[in-house]
Amino acid sequence: MTTEPPRPDDSSSQAAGDGEFTIPDEVFDRLLADSEAEIRKSAPKEASARARMVAQRLRREDEAAAWSRSAKGRKTPRSFPGFKGFKGLKGLKGRKAGRAEPGPWRARPDVIGFGGRRRMPRWARNALATLVVAGVAAVVLNPSAALSLIHGGRSGSPDVSPSGGVASFAHPFAGVPAEQWAGGAGAIAPPAPRPVGAMSGAQVAAALQSVKDYLVETNLDPRVLRGGVPRPAIDEIDPLQNGAREKLEAAFRSPGGANNPLDVATRYNPAELKPVGGVVKVRGQMTFRADVDRSVLVSADYTFVYAFTKADGSTDQVVRVIMRRAVDMRVSDPALVKVTAGKLWLVKNDADFGNAGCDVHDGYVHPQFGFGGPSGGAATGSAVDPYDRSRPLDPGTGGCGRLTRS
Repeated sequence: MTTEPPRPDDSSSQAAGDGEFTIPDEVFDRLLADSEAEIRKSAPKEASARARMVAQRLRREDEAAAWSRSAKGRKTPRSFPGFKGFKGLKGLKGRKAGRAEPGPWRARPDVIGFGGRRRMPRWARNALATLVVAGVAAVVLNPSAALSLIHGGRSGSPDVSPSGGVASFAHPFAGVPAEQWAGGAGAIAPPAPRPVGAMSGAQVAAALQSVKDYLVETNLDPRVLRGGVPRPAIDEIDPLQNGAREKLEAAFRSPGGANNPLDVATRYNPAELKPVGGVVKVRGQMTFRADVDRSVLVSADYTFVYAFTKADGSTDQVVRVIMRRAVDMRVSDPALVKVTAGKLWLVKNDADFGNAGCDVHDGYVHPQFGFGGPSGGAATGSAVDPYDRSRPLDPGTGGCGRLTRS
């Protein structure tokens, strides 16, 4: 605290010696000290943030209670057109006058939140947030496994097998993409037909069905799989196509390197192999387009996956054979081209074998078991993934490649 020296014309103070009353210096100094102490003692102190919050809440409650008492029995003023009352204060109806009892949140403001709800400590909130993030990530990355955990270990989706990716009698396609594929003839779904060139919609539909029957007969029919001859499939080929049917029949009659029945149909020797699971997995597509002489060309590219074990029961190992086939079949109008009505012309027939045996041309698949070498000759080609359908089928290589998986 500071003071200013008296001005010459100040009538409230006079110099000593004028005969007027003068306060001694020591008394004046003590007066100043006492005044400063009293001022500091009586100066208002700023409340803490929490105290201000509590005071503000109490003040609002008191004001609301006072307004409720004073407004009891009043009618809505009619001097304001459209006024409909204080809807925001609707919740105050029935509240007793006077200050409300402190809620439980005031008892321990460090751990209890507003409205009496206990606030979770920071460390617990952080831990909970981490668990939630981890759970969301698990569902996004592997929804099937997450559902399995929720249901107590029972998987609700066929996409993931409980066998952990190892082929077994219960899960012969575990660990490979074929586990998620459809099975059997139903997986071969021709597209919706429409008129093409000179072919009507009905003729196109018949051509699509004939190509499907050919694929089912040569790759899924149990009799053919056990070593039979796919006679109905051969009969689908137009006898007017020079040499086509004869070549097919010769392959099944006298298998050899130049005429391998596996180029047309999948077969196994029942004395050597036994199928596992009773289903063949299938993935592919069928398309069609206009071709020469206003005909329709049907293109089919399908992969068939088979599971086998040894027929003599000498092992519990399950192996898979992967056969990819791509065929083009043409159907023409007999009025325009010299063909047999409704019969197929075999334009292209490409095949790719996976774990079927190398350089063995007896007309049967010979998959590899255990850690032995490949059946037949050694693999010499580049490594390929037999389940990769994005790669084009390389026709006519005749080599024996290496598989990245089977």
